[in-house]
Amino acid sequence: MRTISFVTRFIVFTSMLLLAVSISLDATGKSQETHTLYGFVYINGTPAWEGFGVKATRDDNSAVFFAVVEGTEGRYEFKGENALPEGIYVIDYDYPCPAPDIPMNLGIPAVDNRGPNIHIECPTHKLHGNVYINDEPVTAGFGVKASINGWGTRWATVVGDEGYYEFTDLIEGDYLIDHEYPCDSNMPTGQHVPAADEQGPNLYLDCPDLEHPLFGYVYINGKPAWSGFGVEAVRKGGTTKVAFTDVGGKYEFTDENILTEGQYTIRHNYQDCPSNNDIIVTIPAAENRGPDFVIECPRYPIHGFVSINGSPAPPGFGVKAMIGDETFWTVVEGTEGRYGFEEDNALLEGEYTIHHDHPCPSDTPKTVQVPVKDNTGPDINLTCVVPTYPIHGFVIINGEPAPEGFGVKATFGEDGVIWAVVRGDDGLYEFKDENALPEGEYVIDHDHPCRSNTPITIHVPVANSRGPDVNLTCVPGVSHWLFVPLLRSD
Repeated sequence: MRTISFVTRFIVFTSMLLLAVSISLDATGKSQETHTLYGFVYINGTPAWEGFGVKATRDDNSAVFFAVVEGTEGRYEFKGENALPEGIYVIDYDYPCPAPDIPMNLGIPAVDNRGPNIHIECPTHKLHGNVYINDEPVTAGFGVKASINGWGTRWATVVGDEGYYEFTDLIEGDYLIDHEYPCDSNMPTGQHVPAADEQGPNLYLDCPDLEHPLFGYVYINGKPAWSGFGVEAVRKGGTTKVAFTDVGGKYEFTDENILTEGQYTIRHNYQDCPSNNDIIVTIPAAENRGPDFVIECPRYPIHGFVSINGSPAPPGFGVKAMIGDETFWTVVEGTEGRYGFEEDNALLEGEYTIHHDHPCPSDTPKTVQVPVKDNTGPDINLTCVVPTYPIHGFVIINGEPAPEGFGVKATFGEDGVIWAVVRGDDGLYEFKDENALPEGEYVIDHDHPCRSNTPITIHVPVANSRGPDVNLTCVPGVSHWLFVPLLRSD
């Protein structure tokens, strides 16, 4: 977005220049001593611009001397050829706004060569309108300028999504309204301030063939940035447009954010880490290729523990750290329920929400500021009261019911196994009572060496508690062992 600035120069009229003389001789032809005089000029409380003119007129109107503001602090000084001979002078200026204490009479030499500070008070007025490119409102940041008869230029920038611009501090006068965007338009146009209803001109630009895409990549610590990382393209006198990275760290200015021809600063606002930020690019770029950003950020480890019903969570339990729209995952490792965002999975500095996706209620989410003392993150405690469901089916070996004690297993995840055994002489197996199954995805199988129609995947609960039948084919006359586990739950 373009910052409003005020850049101008003071015009000294030719007629005044013709009046200016340098008094170096008195009436007898002898050289006279001259003296410097300085002070400061403020307009509506702000230092006057460089080039603003101050004049000193002899009280007998025999000579006029001029000084101009130099630098950014509003300081003027009569010096050099414009130093003042001894006498009485009227200090004044020619800007079309009043100053309460000016003009004033001053004797030269002055104490410490100090002249008056000039405080000019100019009433200001608003002026507003809208800007359109190809009949569509421009995006926020587009710059509109108002120049007044060589006195100076003020900038306003478009805000919102309607193309609206507004000047809030224009002094009375005839302005030229314009912009610096590289497209044909209905500007410049004249405008008198104050205007009826503060209404200024609407700007219409035609940019049919000046749009080009631009893409590049963002890397943080050698890896593609997360989805949604923002990259800005800032054009002088124009708009600021933003593109966001995808999951591969690629950003692209296209469609509604496509760039018009011109020079842009490509940058990001991730200021906590050093990078090759702020890169100048001219559009169109070769092959529409923009710069890659290489950002180096320190990472910080954190760890904690997960318990379920007071016992350590099993290996593989997922813990997530969320910041903005980005989510980082880690899992419990070992038998103590310990999770850790460490080494390649350590976190960048920032405020994270620690949570999980398990359906049981817990004391998360919890907020933590990374880095943390001793790298210790929050513990996660879950309370699970999980309903269980029975299932049953039959085991058939070579067309006959399997013998009592034949083991059938239901496997969930990578390591979880629950066993059931055949009871009676009809080959019936049942997962029930203490071996009933919590809701989830299971693989039904066995450990018998004969060929069978297993493994079979099911989701529990199932209709009518009916699980799959297990059919084995064993070659007659070949000795086979029979696996008969104790009834247990792992």
